[in-house]
Amino acid sequence: MPGVTLKLVAFACVAVAFWAEGGQRRATGGGSRRRSHRVQQGQCSYTFVLPEAEPQPCPPTRATLRANTPQGDAPAATLLTHHWPAQRVQQLERVLENTTQWLLKLENYVQMNVKSETVWIQQSVAQNQTATMLEIGTNLLNQTAEQSRKLTVVEAQVLNQTARIEIQLLENSLSTNKLEKQLLLQTNEIHKLQNMNKYGPRPRRSFTLVPLTDSCLFKMFKRTVRMEGASCSP
Repeated sequence: MPGVTLKLVAFACVAVAFWAEGGQRRATGGGSRRRSHRVQQGQCSYTFVLPEAEPQPCPPTRATLRANTPQGDAPAATLLTHHWPAQRVQQLERVLENTTQWLLKLENYVQMNVKSETVWIQQSVAQNQTATMLEIGTNLLNQTAEQSRKLTVVEAQVLNQTARIEIQLLENSLSTNKLEKQLLLQTNEIHKLQNMNKYGPRPRRSFTLVPLTDSCLFKMFKRTVRMEGASCSP
């Protein structure tokens, strides 16, 4: 923004210089005229209306003074000729003072516009940043919701697969237990068949009741143990 101010002030100085020079070179028939200058800076345009300086009368020449002045008034004509540069200096001082006032007004105007434009730009930037942040937040929320939905679907699929695997494991366990029982029954049947093939059918015996003594009981016990051991052997 300081660069804009310096450019506008420089343009104003150039415009005032052209205005002063044009006022010196042109003579108008009557009334003051105005010149407008327009400056475009970015999105802003500035229009300056400057009044043109009124034409100054030409200084009288020596021939005119000699023709219009009697011979005895020659010193007065010489004095008027010497006073002309002083009047010109005063006129230039007034022009410079007016130019300075114009420049001060222009500077104040530019500063006010620059301040208002700066505030507007800051507000626009803040609004744009807020809108951008809101858009980013909305996109993040949408992405988070989509990811949550996908995770929920995957979790449900995993739970279904886990339940199916558990059911299959339970069925396999039941089948294994059933097969084990069948295997035990078949093993017992095989052992029975092996014993029958090994010892053959036993003949019937007749027993006589006799009183049992300790030695008899011991012998019967030993015989029973031997028979059980033989029946359990493969």
